[in-house]
Amino acid sequence: MRKLESNSYKDIKHHYVHITSNVKYEKTKEILDMLNLMNIKTCHSWVKSMFDEDDLCIILKDERGKYKRKRFYDYYPELEQEAKAFSLKHATQKKSTFTVDELAKFIDKRFRELYGEELNLEKSDKDGKLIRSKESCRVDLLMWGARWDSSKNRPYFEGHERDDVVAKREEFVSYFTENKHLYYSKMINENDCFKLQVPKQIREKIRILISHDESTYRIELPPKRWLYPALATLFNKGKGRSIMVSAFLCQHSTSQLFELSDAEMRNAIKKYPELKEQDNFLNYYANSANAWIHPGKDNYFDNQVILNQFERLFKMLKFKRDFKDHEIEILVDNATTHTKMAYDVNLIGMSPGTRCQYETIEWVEDNKKKSIKCFDEDGESKGLLQLAKELGIIDKSITSRNIYLKDLRNLVSKHVAFEKTSNLEKLAKEYEIKIIWSPKYHCELNPIEGFWCYSKCFVRKNNEQNFSELNNLIIKSKENFEESSLNAKL
Repeated sequence: MRKLESNSYKDIKHHYVHITSNVKYEKTKEILDMLNLMNIKTCHSWVKSMFDEDDLCIILKDERGKYKRKRFYDYYPELEQEAKAFSLKHATQKKSTFTVDELAKFIDKRFRELYGEELNLEKSDKDGKLIRSKESCRVDLLMWGARWDSSKNRPYFEGHERDDVVAKREEFVSYFTENKHLYYSKMINENDCFKLQVPKQIREKIRILISHDESTYRIELPPKRWLYPALATLFNKGKGRSIMVSAFLCQHSTSQLFELSDAEMRNAIKKYPELKEQDNFLNYYANSANAWIHPGKDNYFDNQVILNQFERLFKMLKFKRDFKDHEIEILVDNATTHTKMAYDVNLIGMSPGTRCQYETIEWVEDNKKKSIKCFDEDGESKGLLQLAKELGIIDKSITSRNIYLKDLRNLVSKHVAFEKTSNLEKLAKEYEIKIIWSPKYHCELNPIEGFWCYSKCFVRKNNEQNFSELNNLIIKSKENFEESSLNAKL
């Protein structure tokens, strides 16, 4: 063999052919019989016994010669259960931030906690070496039924073809089509460029439609994530910090996103010095009612913040020269931050001492301001029944046994103080401005949605997932939007 090992392939082949050519079949059979090894007859009988007429593949059931190796989790089954539960919990969350790296670190941490003392392991490896590699964890996820797939499940709100929604939509569209001659309308010039055409002078005042909405700019998520197909949940669009912008888009030939000139702003500040002061919640853009915030637990565009922003707009509108002698209409969506009523009978308990969210109720009747206290001298709420008696809605002899809460609420809701008018509508009425509500589930009917689309495309294209540049890009997108004259097309 040593001699053969040193020879070339041709020499080895020559020796092999020489040996096999000199050994006869009978001699080989005789040697195998003497050694009591498997010969030709034995092989034939073994094959006949293995095959069955009913199942020709029975030989595949024999697993002799198969190499078996124990998996990592065969030694640590408790760890597999915890790791699988961890991946299942995090892969089905809305925030969609689960990665293989998180799973690998979790397994490393739990392994050291469970078996660290037994195997003399430290609580954490200083070299950063994991007990189970990321590649192995990726295989584990696939074995457990997860897959790396596109994020598709997004919420969809039903109710678009509900009878009341359809009726509101038809009413909304017909209102603008019947009065389209009063608005600045779209026009195409010779160079196929969109412009807003000034309405013809008529007896009625020309109307300016201002569209309002809020939108959030986020650092976008990657398009794919780990998920379990049978348990795929809804997901949030972004991660980390974000900026929420509330803006006003004007349907006018000279103004797009609402703002005053420096001279107009100085005149506005002379009459309303509070316009110069900084708001505790909102960050206003220069000479404008458009604002932005970092949304959080105690920082959001709630009803009071929205009212402050709209009141700022109403004060500034008086000093916009281009809007002089125009009728102002503001298009607002049906968000709860806009539709909140001043007083809601459902937030007042029926009996004394029950819940009540209002200290006093104020209203205007016969051009006089009136009010009523909701709490007595002992600091307990009077209850809806007692308030109804003091307002003269029901007779003083009626008790809680004579009337149901549902019927009492219906009676009280007809009073002037509890009329179904939102805080925003009441505020706009003071400044002689009309609020128009867009139909539910039809955000596409609000022109400002086109601005959000353009702005976010611009930001996404120019931002490299850098939050510090996000606000600057939002401002640049506004400037590009105005230069492109897309407002006329919208």
